[in-house]
Amino acid sequence: MDEFNRYEIKFQYHINADFSQIQLSAWIQLLCCKRPTQWNTDKSTLHLLGILIRNAFVRDQTELLGIPELLKVNYAVLLQQWKDGSKSMLSWFTSDDSVPSLIDSSNLDVSPWASFALLLAEQRSHEAFYEILYQAMSKHPKNSLEQSVKVYNSWIIE
Repeated sequence: MDEFNRYEIKFQYHINADFSQIQLSAWIQLLCCKRPTQWNTDKSTLHLLGILIRNAFVRDQTELLGIPELLKVNYAVLLQQWKDGSKSMLSWFTSDDSVPSLIDSSNLDVSPWASFALLLAEQRSHEAFYEILYQAMSKHPKNSLEQSVKVYNSWIIE
C-alpha cells in the first residue's frame, strides 16, 4: 500500500467517526484557504474534497450537508480576487472578460464527487445571472445569447 492510500484511509476514518458540521466546515475552510496555488486547481485538494463530499452524500443526498453553500462562499472570494485583478491596466490587454469557472474542465476527472459539488456551487453562485439573462433575452429577443452575456459581464465587472 503506497503512502497516499494510507493517508486517504486515515482521512476517511477521521471524517467517518462522529463527524460534526463544525468539523466539516473547518475542513472546507482549510482546503479552500488562500495559498500560492489556488485550491480549486490543486489535484490533492480536489481529491480530499471529493472524499468529504462522497461522505456528505451518504448522509444527506439533497443538500450534501451544506457543502455547496460553503463552496459558494469560497467561490465568491475567488471571484472578488479575479475582479480586483481585472482592474489593473495590464489585465485589460492580456485577458478576456469571462468569469472564471470554479473547476476547470481539465480537472473534472480528478474527483467526480468534487466536480459535482463545485459545479453545483458555481451554478448556485450565478442564479442571479441566469435570471437577469433570461429577462434580458425576453425583453430584447433580437439580441444574441453572446450579446446578452456581454451586457451582463460588463454590468458585473463595474
